[in-house]
Amino acid sequence: VDRKDPQLPWIEDANGRRPLERFCYAHCPQSVQFDVRGPSLHAYISRVQEQYDCTSVADTTPRQRADTADLFEVAPEEVPGIGGIVDLKKRHSEYLLPAEVILFEPTKNEIFYNGGADKTQFRHIFLNTPLSTVENATLGELHRLLAKCGMVESENSAFPRYMESHALRILQTCKFNASKAVDMIKTIVKERVMRLPIAEQDVLSDLNKGFIYWHGRDRKCRPCLVIRLERIGEMATDKERAVRLVMFTLEFALRYALVPGRVENWVVVIDLANVMRTISPLKIGSMASTAAAIATTLEKVYCGRVAWLKIVNMPGGLARVVNGLIPAEKKNKVSFPTNVAAELLERMEPHQLESRYGGAAPDLAPDETYPFHFFRNPRGKAAVLEEHPIESFMSSEREPEDFSMHEFTQLAFHEGLLWDDSSAEAR
Repeated sequence: VDRKDPQLPWIEDANGRRPLERFCYAHCPQSVQFDVRGPSLHAYISRVQEQYDCTSVADTTPRQRADTADLFEVAPEEVPGIGGIVDLKKRHSEYLLPAEVILFEPTKNEIFYNGGADKTQFRHIFLNTPLSTVENATLGELHRLLAKCGMVESENSAFPRYMESHALRILQTCKFNASKAVDMIKTIVKERVMRLPIAEQDVLSDLNKGFIYWHGRDRKCRPCLVIRLERIGEMATDKERAVRLVMFTLEFALRYALVPGRVENWVVVIDLANVMRTISPLKIGSMASTAAAIATTLEKVYCGRVAWLKIVNMPGGLARVVNGLIPAEKKNKVSFPTNVAAELLERMEPHQLESRYGGAAPDLAPDETYPFHFFRNPRGKAAVLEEHPIESFMSSEREPEDFSMHEFTQLAFHEGLLWDDSSAEAR
C-alpha cells in the first residue's frame, strides 16, 4: 500500500498485480517494528518504524498465554466461543503455531470443499472472510428465530458470544435449517458452555493415557487428531470423564493451533487396532452411552471442523457396521485405507506421522502424547509454490522460525470474526 496516502490505496503494477513488498537497508537499524493491518487474507504493512533506541520497542519476549478461569465464569451468553481450558502448566511444542501456519494463504479449494463457492454446505473457512448473499440471508433468518425463541433480546441483537463465530458453521451443518440450528445451539450450551472451564490438572491423568491426542499437521497446515480406541480404558464406561477429555483436547486446538480465516479445520485418524479387546459384553450399555456422548461432542458441539477422517486397522467384522453409521453427506470425507502409510503420506509429510502410520516420527507411548507433538514445516518442499504463488520468491529450503507464535497470540486472535452482513446492526 501507499503509506504516504492517508487512505492507504493498494499499489499495482502495469498488469494490475500487487507487487510483493520488500524492505532493504544499506545499514540496518538496531530494530524495525512493522504494524500489520487489514483482514487475514488481505493484510498489509501499514507503518514501518525504524527504531534506534531498543528501549522503545514493544516487549516481544515469548510467554505462554494461558487463559484464566474467570473468562468463563460469566453469564452463558458471554462465554467465549473458544478456549475454556485453563491453568496450563505444561510447556507446549515450539512448533505448535509456527509462522507458516499463521501466514498460510488458503486457495479457493481450501476455503470451499472442491472449490464449490457457488454451492452451499461446502465451506471450510468461515471467519475473517466475506460471505455470500445466501449465507447472509440465512444468518438474518437465524437472528430472527433466536429473538422469537427468547435467546436474544431482538432480531437486531448480536449473537451470544459462545456461538457468534460459529453461527454460519452451525447453519451449514444443519443444511441451513434455522430451526435445527437453534436446537444445535441449545446442545452447545448444555454440552460445552456449562462444562467450562476445564483445568489441565483435572484431565492430566487421562491425557497421559494416549487415547486422544494431537500429532503433527497435514500439508494444508491442519492439525491431526489421533484417537486410539484401545487406550480408552476406564473412560469407556465413564461418559463424563471421556467427554471432558475430548473437550479439553479439541478446545486446545481451537485456542492455540487454528487460525481464523486461514486454518479452521482439523483432520482425524481413528485407530481401531485391538479395539475388540476393549469391548466387554457386560458393559456394552455404558460403553454405547459413552460412544454416543463423544459422537455428540465431535459432530454437534464442534461441528464442521473435520476436513478428512481415516479409520485404520479396522477389524473385519466391524467394517460394514461402521460404514453404515456414517451419514451419506459425510462419506466423502471418510475412508478406510487398507494401505495406511500410502494414503496418509499422500496428505502428510513423513515427519508429521508416527512410525505406526508410515511416518518418520517415533511411535509414542501413552504417557508421551501430552504435551501434544507438533513439528516444523508441515507443508514440505512440494507444497510451497504451486498453489501459493505469493511465496514464489522464497526458497523451498528456507528454515521456519524456531518458536511458536502461540506465545504471542491471545484468545481474541483465535476466536476470529464472522463477517455477518445480514443487517446494518449485525454489520
